[in-house]
Amino acid sequence: MYRKLLLAVTAFTLLLVMVAGAVFAEENTTISFILKYDSGNLSLHELKLLDGAPPTYLDQPETGYEARIIDFKNFTLFSMKFSIDFLPKVEPPKEWFDKNGTQIFFPKRELRIEEQATIVLNVPYFRTINFLEIWSPDNILLLKEDISEYAACNLNNFCEEKETTINCPEDCKLEEKESKTALSSIAPVIVGVVSLIILITIAFYVIKRRRN
Repeated sequence: MYRKLLLAVTAFTLLLVMVAGAVFAEENTTISFILKYDSGNLSLHELKLLDGAPPTYLDQPETGYEARIIDFKNFTLFSMKFSIDFLPKVEPPKEWFDKNGTQIFFPKRELRIEEQATIVLNVPYFRTINFLEIWSPDNILLLKEDISEYAACNLNNFCEEKETTINCPEDCKLEEKESKTALSSIAPVIVGVVSLIILITIAFYVIKRRRN
């Protein structure tokens, strides 16, 4: 009987931990952007979600490029300044060489050196992300990328299929928002209490086996 009780309590504890993790997931999720700059063109090369909190970026440059995360109401959720470390792109065209790799053409004019760079930006994840914007130091919009597919809530006042009262209280039932807040506050307490019950159960089980 003690073994069955122990298994039941353990399973219940794991379920509570999973629920608590879902409640706090947004606070511990990072969205990572990998940008490519090549000869004056800036593009989004890759985007992925990472577990864990993002860097704080306390040492941002006073001037420089700026990344902004925009939501569905055109509100800036997050912004940060960053710099780009350019590398010279000096690879000459293949036509300048023969099959053995010997250069056979020499331009009369000096070759223009283009620049390229890879930029990695790790920023906080928000439920209502819609666009990534990159602005130049001269306040010129260089890139605007639609990232709405990674949003959990689109703020359109309709509770859609992937939206719930937990990840999108703005669109789903307002009264259910209170249940999320309550769960957020008591989840750690529940986990602690159940953990204590497990320890007590294990202790009783060990004592009984020793007596037998």
